[in-house]
Amino acid sequence: MRMNLMLAVFWLFASVTLLVMIYVDKEGQHFNKSAPWFGALGLVLAAYNFARWWAARSAAKARAAQPPPERRPVERREYHPEFDFNRPEEPNGNNGASTGGS
Repeated sequence: MRMNLMLAVFWLFASVTLLVMIYVDKEGQHFNKSAPWFGALGLVLAAYNFARWWAARSAAKARAAQPPPERRPVERREYHPEFDFNRPEEPNGNNGASTGGS
């Protein structure tokens, strides 16, 4: 959030400096004809970063002003032992011997 504000200040300073230098250079010796467009581009970038900073700041304030969401009540579910795969296996009485005939 603070990065957008710092970028906005940087682009504003850079573009205003460039535009003032172009304005002061009356004879047109130091800058070409596309230099004002770079100054305008800097102003656009400054406005864009300032708008992003403002939007993030407003969203953070709105989020802080809202109460936390209510917790939903926990439903009590029926216990089905045949679907409980975490409990250890119950030993059966024959210790692995087959239950067959002879």
